[in-house]
Amino acid sequence: MDEPKQITTLGEFVPMERGLFAGLLIKFANWLFKSPAGYIDPPNKWESLRLYWFEEEPEEGYQVISFTNDGWQIGLGYEFKWCMMIDRSSWNKMIRWYIWRWIRGEWFGLKRWLFYRYIDWKVRTNPYAPEPEEKT
Repeated sequence: MDEPKQITTLGEFVPMERGLFAGLLIKFANWLFKSPAGYIDPPNKWESLRLYWFEEEPEEGYQVISFTNDGWQIGLGYEFKWCMMIDRSSWNKMIRWYIWRWIRGEWFGLKRWLFYRYIDWKVRTNPYAPEPEEKT
């Protein structure tokens, strides 16, 4: 009797006794988890974002945000050096905190906009403010 063949990678071998559903499930998993490099990888393993803040390339390289450690951590730093690694659960807490503060504390940015308009109006209507000097 032949030894049963094992599946070492998704979609490599679909034994007939597993049925049509198993074959379709493996093909779907192949499509779902295939990375841009063509491998079966965890989600977000290859995702990164280069931040372009400067006109010219800085000496230390561009700033980078990237998923590392099979997508379980987020790395912040430069192209050639990490400054900080954060696990996904802490990152998600920071994102939720920021979004909550933006919604509740800033009213989707409206409160900040109103604040600076109010400050501008107070400065312009201040009766005790010195008159601007005329340039001659």
